[in-house]
This record gives sequence, structure tokens and C-alpha cells, in this order.
Amino acid sequence: MWGNISASSRKLTVPTVISRLTVILVLCSVACRSPEDRTSGVRWEYQWDTDDPVGRIVEKNSQIGLPKHGAIVFPPTLGPDGAVYLRRPHEYTEPKGDSLVATGNNFWELRPSGGLCISPAIADDGTILLGTEDGSVWAVSPGGKKKWTYGFPEATYFPAVDFGGGYSAQAHSPGCSQPAIAVDGTSYWVGHGVYALTKDGLPRWAFEPGEDFVFVCIGADGTIYALANGAIFAITPDGKQQWEFTVEKTKYFAGEIALGSDGTLYVTLMNSHFALLLLTPHGGVKRHYESSSSDVFAVPGQTLIAPDGTVYVTKNSENRTFVVAIDSNGGSNGLVRKGAIHLR
Repeated sequence: MWGNISASSRKLTVPTVISRLTVILVLCSVACRSPEDRTSGVRWEYQWDTDDPVGRIVEKNSQIGLPKHGAIVFPPTLGPDGAVYLRRPHEYTEPKGDSLVATGNNFWELRPSGGLCISPAIADDGTILLGTEDGSVWAVSPGGKKKWTYGFPEATYFPAVDFGGGYSAQAHSPGCSQPAIAVDGTSYWVGHGVYALTKDGLPRWAFEPGEDFVFVCIGADGTIYALANGAIFAITPDGKQQWEFTVEKTKYFAGEIALGSDGTLYVTLMNSHFALLLLTPHGGVKRHYESSSSDVFAVPGQTLIAPDGTVYVTKNSENRTFVVAIDSNGGSNGLVRKGAIHLR
């Protein structure tokens, strides 16, 4: 049964860093130091060799030395104890699909049948939440032991989409959405609604306003903010709607929400164009940026907000990808042509 229960919660922030060929936890060298940086070198690295004559990419861990096949193409996730978790594809050995690798002194690997469909999300107590290609959610201890699993009903799935021209996307479970985790261990997942699971993997509540959702995050006061194709919703920790903000609905919809330290919602949208909305915690519009028709923006990863309010997004132009810095007080900085973004 889906029930209602109040819970104090917050957004879980997980820092990540990655390069193309080597995953490195860096204590920066002199060349990359900021004035406040007191670090002096690389602590350890986990890398793979791309010169294998048979075309396979062989990994090597400088602490463990276990050769394997596959390439790491997703950013690592950091646990509260400093553990580093990697999502690694397997193309040559069974079971095929992405596995979860824990690096460092407590090295282990978990390979669910069919593989992972999301990067790991980690609760404050170290519990790791995973979504698998069969649509189920796994909770795993920091030592790699399964704690519980949960399978979402098909009625909760994000529906299949036919984009035309032979391109389509299959229906997928909320277990293949990137969850947000509250301080009490409640996790929030999205599909044909927003779904709350307790820290023990039991359904807590379902919020289903008839929209298909693509992103969810949690504010400092426990408010859940969810982005759907057609609207942005604010939801209380017990599953009740606080407010709704309507946006354009299209079959090509994508986007996410980042939260500023003052509670401002920075909403990046991809529908018929790129837009960045700045909303108050109560759903009022602070600013609205929109790309010109000649520019194409992409939102492949997290929208980043600097302490001074500068918003960083990515932009595709002439087969190249740029970082665009947007001044939240109006205008843009750096790698963008004049007029590519305008304030409306």
C-alpha cells in the first residue's frame, strides 16, 4: 500500500570528478591550486590502458592490480566515508551490463543481471541505492552486501516515446531514474509520477498528477521539487502538492533542477529551445533566460551553481561543446556569442 508519512529531509549532494582516460581523486598540484588550496599531489588513481592491440580496454588499479575489461565512462560517486564508487560497463564477460565497483582498501564489485541503469546514489548512513536494467531498485551496504530490493509496478513507468524517423525510447521504470535521498533515508524516484520509498525499501507515498517526470531533488526544508514534461511541482515530505508551475510540453523534453543556497530553483529546460528559469521557493519567476533559434544547448549532466550565483551549463555549436557561464543577475559570461542567450 502507498501511504502517507511526514519526514524531515534534505538534498544529498555528492561531489564527482572524472577525466577521459584516468579516474583520479586529486589533491591538486601547483598548476591547479586555488588560493585556498593546501593540497599537493595525487593520492591514488584507477586507470585503464587504451593501447591494447585487440581493442579491449584493460583497467588496472594501482592499489589492487586486478586486470579487467571495459571502460569507465561515468563520473565516480563519493560516499560519506570517502569511498569512491564507479559504474563500469562490461561488454566482453557475463553478465553483460554496468557493474558497481568500490575502489580503495575495501575493493569489491557488484554485477546485477542486466547491469545498472543509473549511477549510484548514497544515503547519509552509507547505504548505496542502485537501479537495474530489469527495473528494480537495490539497496547495498558499504561492504557490498544487498540489504533489500524493490520492483516498481508497470503502471508507474515513464512511457515509451516515438520521436519519429525510426527513433524511439522504451518505457522505463522509476528505478532507472536518478533518485534524491533525504536525511532520514527516504528516497524519491520519478516515472509516471513521484514515488517515495522508506529507508527499508517500502512504498511510502505516490504523487501522480497525470504527468511524466524526468528529475527530482530535495530542498533544505525537505520540500521535494520535481520536473515533469509540462510542469514543475513542489511537494511536501508527506506527498502533498504545494504549487505547480506550467512549462512547454514536447516529445523531446529534458531538463533538471539545481538549488541555490537561498532556495532559488535553477531549472534548465530542453523542449523546442533551451531555457533557464529562476524560480523562488514558492514558484514565482525571478528570471527567464532563453536561447536564440540559432543556438543549441545540451543538459547532459548537472547544472552547476557557483557561490556568486553564476550558473554553468553546456552549449553545442558547430559540432563543438562549450561551457556557458550565465550571470544570474542578467547576461552571460565567456564562451558564448553575444545574443546567444537573452534575458526575457
